[in-house]
Amino acid sequence: MVSRIIKVIEDLNYMEEHRTVKDNYEFPRQVRMRLGREVKKPTEHEDEQLMEVLRSATKKFLEGLNNPNDRSDATLKALFAELVKDVQPVKSAILNKDPSEWSKAFSATGAIPQAAASESEAAPEAAPEAAASGAGYAAEPVPTVSAATEDMLTINVQTMGGNSLFISCAPSQTLADLKLQLFKCGGPKPRDQKVVMGTSSEGSEHDSLAALGLKSGDDIMLLCTPYCECCLGACKCIDCHGEGRYGDGCATCGYVRPPCQACKGECKCPDCHGKNARRGCPTCGIRPPCWGGDTFVFQPDGCTKKIRDCQVGDMVRTLRGSKRIARIWGRDPSLPQNVDTEVVCLDGVWITSHHPVIDGDRWRFPTEIKASAPWIKRQHIVPDMFNFELEGHDDTILLWGGGGLVVSCTIGKYLGPRFGNGICTRRSTRCQHSCAQCDAVYMEGLAHNNIDSELRWARFPDFPQVEWSDGISEFELAATASQNFVAPKLTTSCAREAQAMTVFTLAPVCVTCSQ
Repeated sequence: MVSRIIKVIEDLNYMEEHRTVKDNYEFPRQVRMRLGREVKKPTEHEDEQLMEVLRSATKKFLEGLNNPNDRSDATLKALFAELVKDVQPVKSAILNKDPSEWSKAFSATGAIPQAAASESEAAPEAAPEAAASGAGYAAEPVPTVSAATEDMLTINVQTMGGNSLFISCAPSQTLADLKLQLFKCGGPKPRDQKVVMGTSSEGSEHDSLAALGLKSGDDIMLLCTPYCECCLGACKCIDCHGEGRYGDGCATCGYVRPPCQACKGECKCPDCHGKNARRGCPTCGIRPPCWGGDTFVFQPDGCTKKIRDCQVGDMVRTLRGSKRIARIWGRDPSLPQNVDTEVVCLDGVWITSHHPVIDGDRWRFPTEIKASAPWIKRQHIVPDMFNFELEGHDDTILLWGGGGLVVSCTIGKYLGPRFGNGICTRRSTRCQHSCAQCDAVYMEGLAHNNIDSELRWARFPDFPQVEWSDGISEFELAATASQNFVAPKLTTSCAREAQAMTVFTLAPVCVTCSQ
């Protein structure tokens, strides 16, 4: 809930910064409706301190937005800037939580003779370790029942990791109460818990322990089934997340994605299904740029920076060194959006399904590597998308999303006969010096986030390309970069959003072409 509200705020802020139609009545109305709706949604098992900060910040923002006497652009920008600043500590607090060590904190709590003791005695001992691991950061009290009014059950809770914990609870407590009690004792969040009793799994969250047949001395198994942001619940499949794949189906779960009846397979366009693509279909030409805004790029000194925070003029790492960003393309919120565009997550990097990446010794579409899903089903994770034009003609970029290194291409790169000379080889910027490649590919006024459908599917003549004299292929460079890559070690302080350092080695920059 907290992270979703922050995502909504960042998305709305991005829309405000990039909207081309300055309507200071309709846009604020939409902002009030969307943000107000998110804040009013019921919360469960959330950190109330963080929620209170969010409620206070959004309330102040909405009050300023409701001021009928001042609806100027400057006021709107100032309100958004203050809102983003107010929620930044909440975002940093969430990012600093590491739930991966919950079982360690869980075992540290030791035996708890009765429910009251679990709150008054054991919880303080477990608190430091639970706080360090991020396991117990909710502020809700553990349900307590007086032993004088009801016989207590002593339950032995075991984990797959071999940890165990005795807890005392009342037969009238519900399964939801039990999960909350385990959470307070250092277990995973209640939504991530799955309880196995004997040979059967848990019943309803609202069933009492007595109704579930639990008796004093019984053993239960506590499993951690982490909440999946893609599936919005327990993960349906680690690969396709329930979407399946066309053809032979998902290699992991076997689910076959139903084909588009008109296209007889993967849908080419939700409106014309590829029939009018070259004759002016308005949908075919509206495609969002290619990388999620939360993806990291690398700067020349090894620091990381989120794509949404990059600016024209920033230097980013490529396969052959570093290049300066000449133009940034983001989706234009004022235009109709093709939300059926497919997106893929590669090692934590969200990317459109047909934006090529290096895979071994060739360029491939991401959808050939991992299952894709309609962007509309992933917008809660990927609210904004971007692409770059870089100075010169290296046109590669190193991306990171928490896993391994992902090598992709920027606008203007020719990838071989399979991909051809399409619109992605054309540029809206050019070198400042005489350049034969720019003479061939530069198109004045070209907008890569709003391309006419006929132009999108057009094919262009071959063009002269900058030759690199080192003789090292981009696939060899990518293999070297991946082999030497060390994932950034993000800080654990409240300055988590600060730049993080990483170490990796690339081939020397070619000095014969300084473009």
